[in-house]
Amino acid sequence: MRRDVWLGAMWGLLAAASMAACSEDPGSAGKPSSPACVTADDCEINNPCALGTCSPVTDQCEVTPAPNGPAPNDEVGDCRQVLCQSGLGTVEEDPSDPPMPDNPCVTGQCIEGVPYEVPVPNDTPCTVGGGNGTCLDGVCAIPCDPGNADVVCDDSNLCTVDSCDADGFCVNDPSSDPLPDSYQTDGDCQLRTCVDGEEMTVDDDDPPVPLSECEIGSCSSGVGVTNPAAEGVPCGSNGLCDGQGNCVGCLLATDCPANFSPDCGSVACNNSICDTTLEPSGTPIPNQTVGDCQTQVCDGAGMVTSQIDDNDVPSNPSACTLGTCSNGTPGTTNATAGTACGGSDICDGQGACCTPTVCGPNNCGSLPSGCNTVLSCGSCSEGQCGLAVANVCSCADGVQNNGEQGVDCGGPCATTCGGGTPCNQPSECSSNFCVDGVCCNGLCNGVCEACTQQLNGVADGQCLAVINTTDPDGNCTAQAPATCGTTGVCVGGACDMHSGNVCAPATCVSATFTGDWICDGGGTCQVPSPTACGGAYTCDGSQCESCSDGIQNGNETDIDCGGGGVCADCTLGETCQAPSDCFIGFCVDGVCCDNACGGTCEHCNGANLGTCSFVPPGQDPDNECPGSNTCDGTGSC
Repeated sequence: MRRDVWLGAMWGLLAAASMAACSEDPGSAGKPSSPACVTADDCEINNPCALGTCSPVTDQCEVTPAPNGPAPNDEVGDCRQVLCQSGLGTVEEDPSDPPMPDNPCVTGQCIEGVPYEVPVPNDTPCTVGGGNGTCLDGVCAIPCDPGNADVVCDDSNLCTVDSCDADGFCVNDPSSDPLPDSYQTDGDCQLRTCVDGEEMTVDDDDPPVPLSECEIGSCSSGVGVTNPAAEGVPCGSNGLCDGQGNCVGCLLATDCPANFSPDCGSVACNNSICDTTLEPSGTPIPNQTVGDCQTQVCDGAGMVTSQIDDNDVPSNPSACTLGTCSNGTPGTTNATAGTACGGSDICDGQGACCTPTVCGPNNCGSLPSGCNTVLSCGSCSEGQCGLAVANVCSCADGVQNNGEQGVDCGGPCATTCGGGTPCNQPSECSSNFCVDGVCCNGLCNGVCEACTQQLNGVADGQCLAVINTTDPDGNCTAQAPATCGTTGVCVGGACDMHSGNVCAPATCVSATFTGDWICDGGGTCQVPSPTACGGAYTCDGSQCESCSDGIQNGNETDIDCGGGGVCADCTLGETCQAPSDCFIGFCVDGVCCDNACGGTCEHCNGANLGTCSFVPPGQDPDNECPGSNTCDGTGSC
């Protein structure tokens, strides 16, 4: 269908709708309608000759007649004019109201009251956005290439995709995507988007940011709202939301921090504020430890502290030992000798309740009872009686004697020996391990392990690593250092490996030096990174020539000096070629001199090299004297 015909048909439909709207009963003007409103924008009125307002009393839409004359909201560019009279409208042709197309290649015209868009003549110059072209059948054809399409094809419509087609003309395809973030407004519950090349706004889940952390933003039908957060939601610094949008200190006393002992303070929530009450300093707390010579009291700052209380004596540990306090420290003292301690027993003044002694399993012979009687305890079933301790069998006297392997164990005694005790066989040891001549806590047969202090340096009876740099059991074979293998001793409980020694000599090839290969302590011969000889130096055997090799080489004028390179300047008497070779700046007679030495019959290479002196008599090495004359030894000819 041609565009001008289509526009005419559409106008006919719009005119019919407009006329229907204009025929509304004018008596309805001024009557409140049912929709609720906040502003007049909320009141949609379909009659162009009526105005919608929002009543500040009822908050409902009201309709009033528009002023007589042209309708205030008449459509522009429809070739028609609506005239209002008492809220009713009539339609008249208006040739001065043609359509105003955005397309530069068509012109708006009114033909018998119908709006048309008529193409301008082909090849008419036209401009769209940033591009210039010519009109072709009502369309502005703008030439382009991929390099300038973003400028010349820009039609200033955010909802078209501007590009250059295969024929080299601009194309503006409609978009149905949302506009970029830079065109959106945060928190407005709206989304600016494109639909078939036209921009429109739709509801979006983009809630407003609340002013308080105790409020929650949300969207409702495209309108942002804020509601209070639930009661008890954390906020601020240790605060809580009160359910009314406020951040408060507390809701209940349990919400308040209790930075004190419960015995010395309390907390309450008053008017959403935490109030703390502390007990006065010196107030005893309810629960005390009886008999510790202390009283636990509040310190006035909410914490518990101790005070000396020598009246809080501990209970008596026994009938012959009494509890005491001394400056806050619990202690005991012995009951007076003779104090009854039960039945016929009495205290001995040393804290013991004396009763007649009975023979123990290790006692033997005649044993004083401690209460002025003597007991007959017979003979020993093993060992000898009283050998080291009176009335005690030797296998229980705490002394190694009578052929025992250890103290009261082994040998004639039935008790086996503990760790570290000398032994001859495993059966003498409670561990059943006899290693290195002592009872051991394990089999101890690993590399570099031993069970005596002499070998492990710590203790007898414990299986530990042998002392560093020893190998008592010959576990570590000594290998040549160049192999980077074992050194023949133990270190840290394992065989020590050669470390830090040269395992392959240094080499120097074509001015590139590779240092000595070094054992890394893990059995590997590590090669160092090669380095280039510096300056004019090359290889000298397995080393680079250098300023410290004791040889005159490279650019040196003497051994390790001069040459104007990296070496130090030469000292007095050393060979030079120029003053720059000498630290003092004088090169005379081929050696570094202590001054310019420019006088007659003076030289610097005499007996004292480097010191300017007179040429000996009878000589004239520089031919300074006329004829056959020579120097006289005093600086003259």
